Amino acid sequence: MKLSREMFSVYGVTPNNPDAESIEKAINGGVKIIQLRMKNANRKEFLEMALKVKKICEGKALFIINDDVSIAAEIDADGVHLGQGDMKISDARKMLKNKIIGLSAHNREEAMQAEKDGADYIGCGAMFPTETKNDVIPLSLFELREICRVVTIPVVAIGGISLDNMSGLKDSGIDGIAVSSALFKGDAKEFVERWKSI
Repeated sequence: MKLSREMFSVYGVTPNNPDAESIEKAINGGVKIIQLRMKNANRKEFLEMALKVKKICEGKALFIINDDVSIAAEIDADGVHLGQGDMKISDARKMLKNKIIGLSAHNREEAMQAEKDGADYIGCGAMFPTETKNDVIPLSLFELREICRVVTIPVVAIGGISLDNMSGLKDSGIDGIAVSSALFKGDAKEFVERWKSI
């Protein structure tokens, strides 16, 4: 599957304890990118789940591994999403060749650097308070607009996004929203349709 801006519309980031059924439901609901995030798992658990999710995504959605470049390479995932403290893009690129590499950016400087270093897309946030990360300072709408203004690669907003607050992000210039808890606990189709209709 080839990466396109449209695929970022609603980007699914699994909760830390994902289950195959909710991932399948999200894809059936129209989610075109799944990022497997298992912060509390050991390597064996992560690898086992990654192989399951890869099979679910096959031909239907792009499969991105959170943080772990070696697992992404080992199972031939579609790509990896890195945080600012993870492996450098240049090192990840050596291992993953032409695979997709995304990077988290929290301001325009980090975003510009990410594009310069060869990132394929940027995840920005957290936009709102979120269940998955307690220690983040929310990103302002002004800063999000600035990021979208200074880069040419796709930008997705992440962090505490729900059906109730997503409309405020639509005119920021982002390509889509990355959703975790609310998406996998709720109705993915409703998220996809609501975002398209705003």
